[in-house]
Amino acid sequence: MKTPPLLLGFVLLFWGWQTGFFIVSLVLALLLEAHRLVTWRLSLQDRDFNRIADLSAVVVFVTIVYLFVTRDLQQTLFTLYQLLPFALFPLVLAQYYSSSGTLSLSALFWTYRHRKQRELTKGSGSIDLSLAYIGLCILSSSAVITRTLWYYIGLFIIVSWLLWITRSRRYSPLMWFLFILLAGGIGFAGHNGLHQLQQIIDARSWEWFSKDSYNRKDLKRSFTFMGELGQLKLSDRIVFRVRMQTAQQQATLLKAVTYNVYQNVPNTGRTVWMARKSGITSIAPGHDGGTWILDPYSGEADTISISETLGPGIGILKLPPGTFRISNLPVAKLQLNQLGTVSIEDGPGLVSYTVHAHDTVSVVSEPGKRDLAIPAEDLPAVQSITEKLNLAERTPQAVIQEINRYFRTRFSYSLQQAEPLQNKTALTTFLSHSRTGHCEFFATATTLLLRAVGIPARYATGYVVHEFSKLENCYLVRSRDAHAWTQAFVEGHWINVDSTPPDWITIAEDDTSAIRFVADVFSWLTFSFSEWRAKNPDKNLAQYSLWLLIPLALILVYRLFLKTRLPALKKVIRPKKTTTFRIGQDSAFYLIEQKLLKLGFQRQAGETFSDFIKRIKKLEPAKIDTQALLTLLPLHYRYRFDPAGISNEEHDQLTTAVQDWLQRTSAS
Repeated sequence: MKTPPLLLGFVLLFWGWQTGFFIVSLVLALLLEAHRLVTWRLSLQDRDFNRIADLSAVVVFVTIVYLFVTRDLQQTLFTLYQLLPFALFPLVLAQYYSSSGTLSLSALFWTYRHRKQRELTKGSGSIDLSLAYIGLCILSSSAVITRTLWYYIGLFIIVSWLLWITRSRRYSPLMWFLFILLAGGIGFAGHNGLHQLQQIIDARSWEWFSKDSYNRKDLKRSFTFMGELGQLKLSDRIVFRVRMQTAQQQATLLKAVTYNVYQNVPNTGRTVWMARKSGITSIAPGHDGGTWILDPYSGEADTISISETLGPGIGILKLPPGTFRISNLPVAKLQLNQLGTVSIEDGPGLVSYTVHAHDTVSVVSEPGKRDLAIPAEDLPAVQSITEKLNLAERTPQAVIQEINRYFRTRFSYSLQQAEPLQNKTALTTFLSHSRTGHCEFFATATTLLLRAVGIPARYATGYVVHEFSKLENCYLVRSRDAHAWTQAFVEGHWINVDSTPPDWITIAEDDTSAIRFVADVFSWLTFSFSEWRAKNPDKNLAQYSLWLLIPLALILVYRLFLKTRLPALKKVIRPKKTTTFRIGQDSAFYLIEQKLLKLGFQRQAGETFSDFIKRIKKLEPAKIDTQALLTLLPLHYRYRFDPAGISNEEHDQLTTAVQDWLQRTSAS
C-alpha cells in the first residue's frame, strides 16, 4: 500500500509532540516531505544502504549505552522507545531520496550481505519502509508516562488517514466516516479498559515476580501457605544487602509488615492475616529531602545500612525494632501505619538507606481487642495447649519461655506439608496431629497461644539476617530468608517472639542450588554497577559513555572510506511516467467496469470478469442486466487476449453494445 502524501510528516510531528521533541520532529518532517519538491534523486546501491544502516546501528548502540549508564532499566527502555524514530531516520530519508524509492533488504538483514557474488547480481530484494516507520513512530509516541485525550485523537487521525485510501467505494464517504468513528470510540473505550487492567497488574506484578512466592506480603493482607500440600520451593536470589556497625553473634530480625487479624477463608482451606484499622500517616521529609523522622528520640542509637532494589519506585522497608529515624532515603513519599509498617513511593531503582534504632523507642500503636481475638475453628486446639502447659498460671515472660521450649522440643521444622485432617483447619492439624510445619505455623500458633492467656500479640513478617559475605563485606539476605514471627506486648512495650526451631535456617540452606555461587557473583556485579551509577552524577557518567563514540567513529570511517571507497552519489533526473500500450486495453468493456464501480460493485483482486458478473447477479438480479454482460464478455476477451484480435465490424459491435448497456443502466 502506497503511503498517502504528507502522512509521514504528520506522524513525525505527532511523535515529536507526544515525546517532547517537537522541534527535532519538525526538522525531520521538513527534510522528509521536501523530497516532493525536488526533481533529483540519488543513485544509491546496496552497499550504500548498508553503510547508512550501519550508521543507524551505531547511533542506536551509543544511545543504549548512554541511557544505560545514566538511567535505571525502566527509564532506559522508555527513553529508547521514544528515540528510535530519530535513530532510524537516516534509513527512511535514504529511501525517499533514492532513485529506486525503496530500501534494500541487505540494509536490514545481515544474511543478504554474505551472498555469493552471482546471487548478488540478481538483486537482494527491496521493501518500502514507510508503513513500518509509521508504526514505529506510533509505538514511540505511546512510550510516555501520561497520555491525554489528544493522543487518541491524533492516533485516530493517523489510522483513518491510512484506511481512507483503501476504503470500499460501495459506501458513501459519510457512511464510511460514521463507521470509522464508531470503531474509534469502541477502540478508545477498550484501550482505557486495558490500561486500567494493566495498572492493576503492574501494582501486583512486582510483588508476585520480584519476590519469592513464600513472601507475598502487602500492607493490608497476607495469605499464608498453611494448609497447602507439597513442598515449598524457596529461592536463593539475593533480595537486599545489610551493613552493620559490628559483626552480629546471632541472627537479626528485620520486620517488613505486621498484621493483627487472623481468619480461616471458608471453603478454601487457606488462612489469611490482615491489618485492620491500622491507620496510615504520611511522614514529612527533613530539610535535605532524604531524612525521615518516625519518632523524636535523639539519644544513642544502633545504625545499619540496607541496600535494595525497589519495584517501580515503590516498596516496603525492612526495619529493626525501635527504628526512629531513616536517612539517605531519596523518595517522594513515606507512610507509616499504626502497626509499624513503613512504605515508600516514587523512589529510585536502587536505594541504600541508613536506619537508626534503639530498644526503648516504639512507633507501634497500643494493643486493642483485635490483638486478643482467636478464630472459633482453632480455639479448642489452642485452649488444649494452654491447659496442657498451664500457661494461665505463669507470668508473661514465663509464658513466652514455655511456648518456645514446647515448640522447639516437641515440634519440628519442615517445608514439606501434609494434608490437614478432615474438617480441621491447618493450624489445628499442626497443633494436635502433625507437629511439623514452617515458620508461618509456629508464628501463628504462638500468636494465638499468647492471646489465649491475655497477652496481646500480632503476626509479623520480614527477613532474618545471618549470612555474611566476605566477597561483598556485608550481610546477604535471600528470598529463602523470609520469615514470620510474633510480636507480643509485654511490660508496656512490644517484643519479638520467634518460636520457630532454630534449625530452620540450616534446613533451608540444605535445599540451595548447585549454581548459587555463579548467581551470587552475577548479582554482586550487577549490584556493584548499580551502586556505582547511583553514587556518580549523570553528567560524569555521560562523559564516560561519550568516549565510546571515538572507537565507533573510527570503525565507521574505516568501513566507509578505507576498506571500500564510497562512490560518489550521482544525481539522476526522475524519469517521467510512461504508459505502455497493449492491444485490447482500449476495450469499451472497461467502461462497464467503471460504471459498476460507481454503483458500488468493486472487482476483487484476482477476480475474473466472469466471476465478477456472476457475483453481481446474485446481489442485484433485477437492477443489473448481467445476461447482456455475459454475452459481450467473449468478444471482449478475444479483443484483449487473442493475438489475431477482432475485426472492425466486431469492434464496432462491442462498442455499440457497451454504449447501449450503459444508457439502459443509467436510465434504470
